[in-house]
Amino acid sequence: MESFLKHNTNYDFGQMINEASNSSFDKIIDETLSDEERKVHGRYSLQKKSFKLTIDRKDQSTFKKLFKTAPDKTVGNGEVSLYWLFNGPGNTAKETRGGNDPDLLINRKAVEVKAYPYHDPISLGRFQDRRVFRAMVNTLFGIANLENAFGGGEGRGQQTFKGELSFKYQDLLSSAESFLNLKEVISGNNKALMKFPIFKQIQKTISSFEGQLKSIGYNERNLNANGIAIALMRHLIEVSVGDKPGDKGYIANLKDKDPLDIYFHYIDFSNMTTDEKVLSSKGTFSINGGVFKANFSRLFG
Repeated sequence: MESFLKHNTNYDFGQMINEASNSSFDKIIDETLSDEERKVHGRYSLQKKSFKLTIDRKDQSTFKKLFKTAPDKTVGNGEVSLYWLFNGPGNTAKETRGGNDPDLLINRKAVEVKAYPYHDPISLGRFQDRRVFRAMVNTLFGIANLENAFGGGEGRGQQTFKGELSFKYQDLLSSAESFLNLKEVISGNNKALMKFPIFKQIQKTISSFEGQLKSIGYNERNLNANGIAIALMRHLIEVSVGDKPGDKGYIANLKDKDPLDIYFHYIDFSNMTTDEKVLSSKGTFSINGGVFKANFSRLFG
């Protein structure tokens, strides 16, 4: 829904409310379909796993007819068609768009609807407002960049430096290794190094980072690089889809050029993979230009 700040008068605000109340999915369906077309012939259900949704042959024409219909610009392609489909026999769908709510509630399960050309990877948008994640990543990258500044490359200008706007899982992993190496050096030479203010500050930063790890759910006594990298990635995914659709919810992707090609990604944080080979594979997890993308099929199966 549009921001209240855009409406300078009571009349404008009233118009916004009136438009919203008269632009429901039901109204769109009633205006678009004939009485015969409104009937859903197939039987559909949400599975407790990721799955491909197959549309009954008798429902395909109506589904495609509704695919690009929308009451306003806040509604994306496919939302109305899925709403119609899951209000058929044995199902109940509700539109819950707006704020932190998912696009749909289907049988009380949250469903966020996308219309990307591919089912994987899925873009979760920009992460600039994820302050805890950014602070932790910048701590790791700061340490890794310091190490590279003094030891990376054979000559001047050959060092490589990491930044928060573009990186992959492997960058988190190698930076976590640098963090653990520094932690070991500080711990092993604590008495001598604590005479210097800079090392006192480094020790303070290390302790703060360990506290942040606990705050995002990583409580291992013996820290390891893969565990740190996974904890950070899991945290970013959790906060990115925490409300839309949230744990045990679904991200439904309908290909824009082929609306009948539909895949439901089931989000189950307890079953998220910890396999380093999968996580470090190209395309599983990446941030480019501040935009977060993840291959949900690899992450959640």
